[in-house]
Amino acid sequence: MAEVKIPYKVLIDGLDADRHELEAYSAAKTLEGLTWALSTTINFATTGKYKSRGDMSKSAKIYMKPARKGSFIVAMDAWVVANPFLSVVALGGGASVVAPYVNRTIEYVFGKALGTIQEFPDGFKKYYKRLSKEERNQLDVLVQRIEPPLSRAHAVVGQTASEVKFISKRTQLFAMDGITKEYIEAKPANAPEILHTNVTAYNVVSRNGRMFDPVNNNTAAFTLVKSPLKGTGNIITTSMDQYQAGRKGMVKVTVDRVQTESGRLKKFLVTAAEEIPQTDWDNGQDPLRVIRS
Repeated sequence: MAEVKIPYKVLIDGLDADRHELEAYSAAKTLEGLTWALSTTINFATTGKYKSRGDMSKSAKIYMKPARKGSFIVAMDAWVVANPFLSVVALGGGASVVAPYVNRTIEYVFGKALGTIQEFPDGFKKYYKRLSKEERNQLDVLVQRIEPPLSRAHAVVGQTASEVKFISKRTQLFAMDGITKEYIEAKPANAPEILHTNVTAYNVVSRNGRMFDPVNNNTAAFTLVKSPLKGTGNIITTSMDQYQAGRKGMVKVTVDRVQTESGRLKKFLVTAAEEIPQTDWDNGQDPLRVIRS
């Protein structure tokens, strides 16, 4: 079947990179983490499946070229083989349709993992709509699972360079700098707190979702821990169902904030959820099931 070549370049700026050199260990660690995250993302874009172990699909491979000066540039080529999945999602197997689809997938996955985007970019929405429910679940898992390699990919930042840019032709798909490094390395505050909130979205497979953050007055990401209080998963699902049905969907949730050193919230870790006790209802109305005004 036909192969599509998608050229990329990694542009590293600042500090030692401005002299066209990098500390070897940091550079090697950055390229290892970056290529691992890219390989799993392009493998998903090509097959609709997240794969973390063993050989990746033969439908997608990444090759690296010798580094060039200015400041410090590493060229890469992704080779994608046309297949039935691409015909459905990208509506074809030629470079003119496959390359934009793969690039928009990279832009979305890396942007979500690095905290630079919250919603679907306009260019990715049409592709997302063509994914099956299982493929959307796999995509959600992918975003979470590339965080460790992306942490390694930041090795040069602040050490031997100040920024890493990933570019397709003249379009920058994502960048890694001090801000994204702080975000990707955010830690739990280890300070449990109780929120009265509602769940607006939840993926049972990845255990990720979004809930209202009353402190910042907006929705925020959350992850349900592996061993929550019994019944927590059911309460989270009930809250989401009630909210999507036009009701308030308010529940009592115990969370720990995962935040950066500067205090920026990355997500909540949910350890428990239960219905709000009747003694805490306002005007005798059940906050889970009352219609939103």
